[in-house]
Amino acid sequence: MKKYQSLLVIGANSELILPLLEEAFEHKIEMHLTYHDSKTHIQKFRSEKREKGNVFLYKLDLTDKDSVDKFCLNNNLYPDLLILTAGLTDESLNLDEKTEDSKISKIFLVNLLSPSQIINSFVEKYFEREDLNLDVVCLSSVAGIRGRKRNMYYSATKAGLNSFLSSLRQKCHKKKIRIFTVLPGYVDTRMISNLSPPKLLVVSPKRICNKIVRSLERNQQIIYPNFIWKIVSLTLRLIPEKVFKTLKF
Repeated sequence: MKKYQSLLVIGANSELILPLLEEAFEHKIEMHLTYHDSKTHIQKFRSEKREKGNVFLYKLDLTDKDSVDKFCLNNNLYPDLLILTAGLTDESLNLDEKTEDSKISKIFLVNLLSPSQIINSFVEKYFEREDLNLDVVCLSSVAGIRGRKRNMYYSATKAGLNSFLSSLRQKCHKKKIRIFTVLPGYVDTRMISNLSPPKLLVVSPKRICNKIVRSLERNQQIIYPNFIWKIVSLTLRLIPEKVFKTLKF
């Protein structure tokens, strides 16, 4: 982390990212953090660090296209590390096959459309600049590997995000821009508080952040914080569709 001078986090009020913010602070990295409607965690973080570092907060609503447009067009930020953590699941919005269009639009905006727009705005800004480096780290999900009926909108958005990031890696491979995709599986946060997954499949925010830091150092651009999910993902890809559609998980 110490090679970075400026960090921008989209969705910084996520529990998942706090360990990485702590490490960034220890390395005296300037931090620009966005939040939606609640800034409790990052407000506390900034208050604790105010005397020792530069932490700046920005309100950004990923469900509001005007808000995202203004952020992309008007910000004068030039971070060398951009991290996107925002995400919604079908369960968090009570989505089902009878759900209203507004909720479906919301999950697509937060998980795919707004992150893609923000990432692309920075990539375009840096693309022809030989004097600037940019590392983009995007929290996606193994749910994007194959769709499931229990989480079909979430899976669809993460599949789209994974494909978008893969395309950007190809576009930027000769530039000073690196694109990292994080595929964590279950994370030990409030998001899975109503679920009971096997402990073997759950990873802590601290472990995810440590894995991100190591992967940045080693230039490993596809990141599985839990190796078991890498095996699961490879297995899912190999299951024929006529078999996969009969599975009940």
